[in-house]
Amino acid sequence: MALPALLAEMGVPPRRVFARAGVNANVFANAENYIEHAAAGQLLTACMQLTGCAHFALLVGARAKLADFGLLGLLMRHSPTLGDALRVLLLQLYLHDSIAVPVLVRVDESNVLLGYSATLREMLAIDQVHDVAIAVGFKMMRELGGAAWKPLRVQFAHRPLGAEAPYRRLFGAPVHFDSDISGMVFPASWLDRPVDGVDAEAGRQARQALERALPAEPPPFSYQVQRVLHQMLVATSPSSDEVARLFAISPRALRLRLLCEGTSFQRLLDQVRFALARQLMQHTRMDLAEVAAALHYADLPVFSRAFRKWSGMSPRDWRLRDAGGAR
Repeated sequence: MALPALLAEMGVPPRRVFARAGVNANVFANAENYIEHAAAGQLLTACMQLTGCAHFALLVGARAKLADFGLLGLLMRHSPTLGDALRVLLLQLYLHDSIAVPVLVRVDESNVLLGYSATLREMLAIDQVHDVAIAVGFKMMRELGGAAWKPLRVQFAHRPLGAEAPYRRLFGAPVHFDSDISGMVFPASWLDRPVDGVDAEAGRQARQALERALPAEPPPFSYQVQRVLHQMLVATSPSSDEVARLFAISPRALRLRLLCEGTSFQRLLDQVRFALARQLMQHTRMDLAEVAAALHYADLPVFSRAFRKWSGMSPRDWRLRDAGGAR
């Protein structure tokens, strides 16, 4: 919703951008409207081209507020602790965003990473989507934790889109590119911090309203498992037993439910790994051994064999063909 005003401030008529992107300006008439991911990519690309600002997406995300997320934002705002608020985000963001999944994982004994993992690798301007998302996450954390909250470092799963100074200026922390996932690292102790100004009754009402707003038919079980695998692969190589426990069912029930939808745990895991591998190989300068390690393969030859099975070619050949010769 901040996009048209930001364009106007930068001296670019919003309707000119909408026309180039083929997007109906009326989509911005109501914050509850949705935009297709292809149109969102075209729109971000047109914004960057017509403003000449490589970090335009970052500026859009930096204007975000919890209130922009409706009932989801209200429930986060009135969660008892910051960790409770982030758990709401992890479970319910799919209502707003089908482009990626949010991730919260421990990176060491003291710190956690709040990240954003794209499920649509082929989307136009996916790097800019990452910029929007991490800037939005930063603003959310500031609103929940106050000015004292700040990340230890911020990282992006893409090459620099332009000058790095605007990123450092927004986040006030070291910024790294070519990472395995986009996200912010901060002390895990913040997860137990109470959220100031919580109204328990407002939170209860928001939860009830959000439950009423949930789709009558839940997403397919395989879709839910796939999103969980995206979240888990950041930290570990997930097993079917671990995923079954998350859904409070037996491994056998997991197998049968996936079989009823024409798939299997291993097939979904391979699809997620293949998507993440292509994301890292196309959008970052990570070498192939680093990509293999990020996907929790024992070594590069094991990853190469798996990738050849998925794509019919080696990772090196795929990268040379589809990523402009990057090594």
